[in-house]
Amino acid sequence: MHPNVPFPRLPEWLPVEAENRPVELRAFGSEMNDLGVDFAGMERPWLVTSLLCHCAQTAAGQPPSEEVIWALPVSTRIEAVVTLACCSSTRPLEWLVRCGNPDCGAEAELELTAAEIREATAEAYTGKLAPIQIGGRSALLRRPTGDDLRRWRADEAGPAAMAAALLVEPPLDDLAGDGITTQEIGDSLDRAMEECDPLVGFHLDVNCPECGHPTAQAPDLAGAALERLWRAQLGLIDQVHRLASHYHWTEEEIAKVPAWRRQAYLARIDGGEW
Repeated sequence: MHPNVPFPRLPEWLPVEAENRPVELRAFGSEMNDLGVDFAGMERPWLVTSLLCHCAQTAAGQPPSEEVIWALPVSTRIEAVVTLACCSSTRPLEWLVRCGNPDCGAEAELELTAAEIREATAEAYTGKLAPIQIGGRSALLRRPTGDDLRRWRADEAGPAAMAAALLVEPPLDDLAGDGITTQEIGDSLDRAMEECDPLVGFHLDVNCPECGHPTAQAPDLAGAALERLWRAQLGLIDQVHRLASHYHWTEEEIAKVPAWRRQAYLARIDGGEW
């Protein structure tokens, strides 16, 4: 069994009342209601929200409201789901990467732990509004939240609409009126997001183990974490299958058996002792 782990630290500016503030995460796949998370039928923002609602707990031991999870910054949601995936297994997250040297092109495995990912983004700006420069003009950019993702998916918003939503001042039309091109605005926003919200567009240079050439890689943090958690759910399904096959219990009956006792029964099915 995996112990609970701290929930990623929430930004000070986030308006979440203390009794609804998530403070810790329990390991996914440890409780039978984790079978209710639909990995195949949900788009990613909804899947992340569902997982965090299942596994986050407040100081009172209750799940936070769904709206609190949607209101979290995207970077906090990514960090939370990565933390959740890494507390379900001792193995680091893994990606297959390719060397960018055209004379090499070797493939290798990139491995990162939750601690290494946190360390890589430790110097990130954590304020609600980030001061940036766009075409010589001062501007303020806010960090995207889960609510933004939900709204953008519903509206099928393009890059311009997303930029308009995140720019607090000046309005996007003012920048265009000053002759600043859409490309300049987009490039400035991308650079700003790298500095103030690096988990959103996470990237790092990886040296090829064959030729030593450094290549910029952009591993999909949330994607790898969600795949790890889906496999944890499959492990829970396997537990149910083995217990049902051996003892002829229903899923409802198995759900009433505490996790530690399920492990004891499974050990005996395997011919050992727990």
